[in-house]
Order: sequence, then C-alpha cells, then structure tokens
Amino acid sequence: MSFFILIAIFGIAIAQECNVDTCKLPDCRCYADINPPGNVALEDIPQMVVITMDYSLNEEYKDYYEELFNPGIKNPNGCKPTGTFFIQDEGTSYDVVKIFFDEGFEIGVNSVSGQIPSDATGWELDIKGQKNNKTQ
Repeated sequence: MSFFILIAIFGIAIAQECNVDTCKLPDCRCYADINPPGNVALEDIPQMVVITMDYSLNEEYKDYYEELFNPGIKNPNGCKPTGTFFIQDEGTSYDVVKIFFDEGFEIGVNSVSGQIPSDATGWELDIKGQKNNKTQ
C-alpha cells in the first residue's frame, strides 16, 4: 500500500513540475494539461463508446443483442453501432458468432473454458483449441 501512495505522491510532484510552454506533443504532454491535443474544439472531438460482451454467444442472447444494436440506430458517420464479443467455447453457438461477425462485430477470444490458464502450456492449448473452434 505504501508503494502505491509513494507512486501517487511522486506522480503529483512530477505533474506540478511540468512546464506547458516547453512540454509539447508529440514528445511530451503535461499530466495537468486539460486542453485537448492539437487545440481541437471540444465539440469536434469524436466520442467513443466501447461495448464488450464476455462469455457465451448463442441463440438465447441473439435477440437481446440484435435489439441492443438496433439496425435503426446510426452513428454520426451513418454506420450502425457494433460491439466486441469475447467468447468462450462452452455454451457458444458458432453459427450465431458467424452471424454477428458477418454484421461487422469483432470477435475476441476469452478462453475455451472461461478460466485463465495457469502456465504457458495451458495458454498454448487454449489458443489452439479456440483456433480449432473458429475454423471448423
């Protein structure tokens, strides 16, 4: 705990010593600088909302996700919103995964079982298992 407090105090001390006149992007940015990089107007800064879902993707949740990502909703650029599914093998329907992938959703791999492997061999087996599942 004391280590983290020391880091926080050190970080505050560094932030207070930063000179915004000499610290310039891309090589330097002061911690306390609240202005957007490049003097971009606040109303022109794109906003990004990240939506991710973990675990199984299957028929049980398909309708829910289709409603959540309603085709009638559009981003300002005219594209429909999408998300990222971090899936595990157990309970996942790869036919449903393909439907969402074809609609532009990202598919990430959580793990085969939903558990974190304990060593390098476990990670290797898990990755090979997921690769095999995705290519069937």
